[in-house]
Amino acid sequence: MARRLYYEKKLEDAKSNTHATWKILNEILNRNKAKYPVEIANRFCNYFSSIGPNLAKGIHSLPSSHIDY
Repeated sequence: MARRLYYEKKLEDAKSNTHATWKILNEILNRNKAKYPVEIANRFCNYFSSIGPNLAKGIHSLPSSHIDY
């Protein structure tokens, strides 16, 4: 109940400021803005750093001499 009253007061105080209102709403919804870019960057990094090794696994080794053909 106290949490609800706290946020109702904050939203009332920020009713004329849309930026502040959204900031409060995101706080209520536990959205951490800084978390997502880092997570996205890490996923891109993991994906692109694994492309080479994954492609290399699919390459068959070349014959060592013409006799192997």
